[in-house]
Amino acid sequence: ETIGQQYAAGMPLNLFCHSMGGGIGAAVLERYPTLFDKAVLSAPMIAPATGMPLGVARVLVGALCGLGFGKKRVFGQSGFTPEFSMEGNEGASEARERWYFKLRCENSEYQTYCAAFEWVRQALKLNRAILNPPACAEVETPVLLFQSGRDIWVLNKPQNHFVQLVKDGGGEANIVRFPESRHEIFSMPNSTYKPYLEKILGFYDDPMIAPRTDVALHPLFTVRSPCGPTRFRWRESHGIMGIMSSLRRRGCGRGMCRRARVDRLHGVQ
Repeated sequence: ETIGQQYAAGMPLNLFCHSMGGGIGAAVLERYPTLFDKAVLSAPMIAPATGMPLGVARVLVGALCGLGFGKKRVFGQSGFTPEFSMEGNEGASEARERWYFKLRCENSEYQTYCAAFEWVRQALKLNRAILNPPACAEVETPVLLFQSGRDIWVLNKPQNHFVQLVKDGGGEANIVRFPESRHEIFSMPNSTYKPYLEKILGFYDDPMIAPRTDVALHPLFTVRSPCGPTRFRWRESHGIMGIMSSLRRRGCGRGMCRRARVDRLHGVQ
């Protein structure tokens, strides 16, 4: 709402996020429906892969955190080591993996590596919050979700569920699936990376997906926002107060729009 808008300088403000960032991004889209113009979620963590049913994982990590193990490392995970290996990344581009690994070695901030039990507990709480149908129905930003078919870190089915819930709520969301890709699609060979990058840039550039300034919300009237490109989703149950609420959210998000004017009232004397 502040720094991002300053950098955007009046241009469209688009979101790109990956993995855990994708889960957080999905939650942000639900809470701030008009903050971004478009959003790309790359292999988002709508739900983490825990190796067991999510309900069982919730009970287990809840108990372990209750016993004081919240900051302990999850069983079977290890810390970052400076020895490069392609183990677990088979099929990815070795050149890209080596470049990413070099960055991690040079920056201690990039060396977070394993999960603690409290992290898993919070990830599962985020999963429930994201897949709440009323929350998904609040998403107004067009969403493009990229899915990795060989993902070992996040689950595919919750991603499908999220997209369907956004659509059911009247939003615009689509999935692009790369069946042979691992979690980090951007680390795959050019045969995957090239179409991945092209689809991202095409989505951001496509004027047919861009928010509109004038939107016919009802046969009686059209609303125009004085703060630039804006999209509104008409819900019959919301009435005029729902429209004004959407305008207020847009105004808060952009820090520019303080009012909206009704341009035309057809058939009203």
